[in-house]
Amino acid sequence: MINNYNFGERLSFHNSWIKVIAEKIPKVLPKLTELKYVQTQEIGISFTCVYKTGKVDVKIRNDNGKKDFYPKTIVLETYSDVDRRVRGWTYTTGSDYVVQCWEFNNQLMPIAFIIDMKRLRESDFFKSIEVVYPTRWAQSNGGRWFTQFRAPNYEDFPPNIVTKFSFEKEKKTRIGDVRDL
Repeated sequence: MINNYNFGERLSFHNSWIKVIAEKIPKVLPKLTELKYVQTQEIGISFTCVYKTGKVDVKIRNDNGKKDFYPKTIVLETYSDVDRRVRGWTYTTGSDYVVQCWEFNNQLMPIAFIIDMKRLRESDFFKSIEVVYPTRWAQSNGGRWFTQFRAPNYEDFPPNIVTKFSFEKEKKTRIGDVRDL
């Protein structure tokens, strides 16, 4: 059964995950050291972890229990507000990395991805995203606006752009590796 929680309830669940996620990131990317602070968004569910050696945006996604996307798809927001033509985080984040996690029924799912934004933006793959992958839309903030995104499978990304990891195990795998989680 899928529970529908309001924004405040969802935010309280997500706030409880901040410590878990912020502590896991340096275990997957050891070059990120010494968490300085965590900055939460005022209107969104996501947050940013600022380490001494880099910055990471954390995006917590929910596809309403359908599991159409989890655990195989990475959602790349192309427009955060379609009507006003406001570019999405894929183009605008100033962070070094973006972590994409999934939640269902207010449970943090075990598989997540870290996207190296510099490598992504420098790749030919990035230039092809809006041509190759179909446009999808989602309502944001109770239907007040629509976001637009593309959703490539993580196997489609070139090597060294996306790291797949698990909250349940210390083992990690990168695109192109043969190892399974």
